[in-house]
Parts: sequence; C-alpha cells; structure tokens
Amino acid sequence: MTEHPSLETIALWVVAPESEALDPAARNHLESGCARCSTLARNLARLEAEARRAHRLRAPERVLERARALAETVSRTEAELLVAELVQDTVSLAGVRAGESGDRLLLFRADDYDVDLRIRRRSGSRRCEIRGQVHGPEEISLEKMEVRLLRDQTVLGTTETDDLGEFRLPAVPCPPFRLELTRDRLWIRTPDVAR
Repeated sequence: MTEHPSLETIALWVVAPESEALDPAARNHLESGCARCSTLARNLARLEAEARRAHRLRAPERVLERARALAETVSRTEAELLVAELVQDTVSLAGVRAGESGDRLLLFRADDYDVDLRIRRRSGSRRCEIRGQVHGPEEISLEKMEVRLLRDQTVLGTTETDDLGEFRLPAVPCPPFRLELTRDRLWIRTPDVAR
C-alpha cells in the first residue's frame, strides 16, 4: 500500500485491531510500522483513553484541555508536513540585489512548493506588511490555503491565499516569526525568519 490509510481506518485499527471491517492492505500497512501512521495511532489511542476516562468520570477541565490538545495534534499529524528550506534571503545579499526599497525578499522551498515572501517594515513602527505567494504543481489548487504567522506558539496573524496563491498580512509584528500554510492534507512550515 503506497497511500496512508484514512484517519477513520487508523482509528478503527486502534480501537478494534482484529475488526473484519479493516481492509487487508490497510492492516498490513499499519502493522508494517510506518512512522507517520504509528505516531497518528499513538495519538489516537491517547485521545481514546482520555475520552474513555472522561466518559466514566465527571472530567475535570484539565483533562478536557488535554484531550483538546491531543485532538489538535491528531489533526496536524494527519496532514503531510513539508518543512521548507530557506533558499534565498536578501539580507545576505549586498548592493542592489538587497532591494533598494528596503523590502526583504525571501524564497522558501518544500518539495514541489515555493513560498515567496516580501517583508516591508512600516516607517517608524515595529510592524511589517507581508506579501507572499505560494507556487506548486499545476494540478493542485493553492486557493484558500490558511496562512498563519507564528512566533513560538503564538498566532500573530492569519489570512487565506487567493486564486493565484497570493496572500497579504497588512500590519503584523516584524520578525522573528514563521509561516504555516495549510489546506486539506497539505501543511507547509517555514523555518523561523530572524530579525
């Protein structure tokens, strides 16, 4: 099996590994020790155990918070994470190539996807305007990708891409930060952009 089983199939395998409802190819894949599916199965097993405990008891709020955190981990784990590499940053270039406008231009690459980023510091401010564009395979729509700007775990701003894969965050804190772009099963994360 070259494709990973669905979240529902992995959940069935966690709660009823001997179920006849499991497709033999999916069962073989899950028993093969695939790192991605094993991690997802462990997270689902923890979530199922928390839910079972919460159902038997009047669950304290901290247990519910833990279950919610695990659910977030599961939803992120289900997507294919592509960690982008910084290919070019005009901060490292000298002269005209550094950009006469003072804009900082960055290019990130993750497999078949490129993320172009332009950071413009607002005059007399600690805030920046960010414009970007995601490029990828023609057969994959990049419209309505969620774009999140983060510093550590704090979300600094969010937006969506348009039909050309372009996005804009007009007034957000200047670096350091990273970008996460998600849509369906695609999840691209850039490394931290330094000051």
